[in-house]
Amino acid sequence: MCVNYEYNPPQGRFSINKPRSPPHLYEFIDYIDLEQSPEDLMELDHVAEQARVSWRAAEVVGRIIERSNLARQEEEHCRKYEMERKQRERETRMRVEEERQREMETREAERERMCERARRAREHGDA
Repeated sequence: MCVNYEYNPPQGRFSINKPRSPPHLYEFIDYIDLEQSPEDLMELDHVAEQARVSWRAAEVVGRIIERSNLARQEEEHCRKYEMERKQRERETRMRVEEERQREMETREAERERMCERARRAREHGDA
């Protein structure tokens, strides 16, 4: 470097012995901003505590909502199961009733056939 600090001589492509310049001003400002007064620290702690409290409250509300959703799903599952059970019972009853009806019709047809046979036998026997 020259004595005149406004003039920088051209640097080579790979400058190994380049003198270090002081850090930029914004780096100092960032460092200075790290220093906080006790009031600022108390305010920061207060804000952090409020954030923790609101986070816990949100978690509690989330758990309550999750439990209510689970309870609603369980209730819906039970209701659906009960409806399916009743439907199966209804179908079973209908099937049994249809089978009983068919048996009655079969018996009635058999009875009529036997009566007809007996009537023909009587007519044939009397003749």
